[in-house]
Amino acid sequence: TVSWRAMSLMFSVGVPWAAVVALLTRVVAGWAGVKVSDDGAGIALAAFIEEAGKLAPLVVAAMVAPGRVRRFAAVDWVLLGFALGAGFTVAEDGARRLIPPGPLAQAIGEKLLSSPCPPEAGPPRYSTTPMPLVR
Repeated sequence: TVSWRAMSLMFSVGVPWAAVVALLTRVVAGWAGVKVSDDGAGIALAAFIEEAGKLAPLVVAAMVAPGRVRRFAAVDWVLLGFALGAGFTVAEDGARRLIPPGPLAQAIGEKLLSSPCPPEAGPPRYSTTPMPLVR
């Protein structure tokens, strides 16, 4: 099985690797002539660049130590992927918290923007009709 050392190493690689993938995403967006902040472009870039970029450290690990990774079970790959993804999450959440709130968040308060369904509104109601439900 995979060791704690390998897990923590993969986590530690994931944090700075997230910054590299973010820069690569911006470069690809520049080549394509789109903005990363656009909804459609952001989703497409995240799907093809970011998700593939997350796998790169696992591929490097397989190339650096082929004998060791040949003995990995599926759960070992899952654990290493989980550690790498946790590193990405730490980097993304840290970057999100370092960026100051925009003018809208400052005007109405950041707490209101944190959840699409505030607790006082009760549980969400779902409908198959295209019209919004009135509470």
